[in-house]
Amino acid sequence: MAATMIGDWKLISSENFEELMKALGVGLIMRKIGNTTKPNVKLTQNGDEWTLTTTSSIKTHTIKFKLNEPVDEETL
Repeated sequence: MAATMIGDWKLISSENFEELMKALGVGLIMRKIGNTTKPNVKLTQNGDEWTLTTTSSIKTHTIKFKLNEPVDEETL
């Protein structure tokens, strides 16, 4: 089933994202920037390793992982 997610994806819309960021304690300026960003996401698979790359006008973030294995991930 996960293989059906392989490919390129683009965020078209999000609802209540600013309210979520506010509840998480994100400051006003970062909320405004985050609310206007529409990232592209690319999911690839190489053997049992998956790579998820999120690209926006602000930054690019890549994480590599294997299914059913814990991942340590830090984000803003």
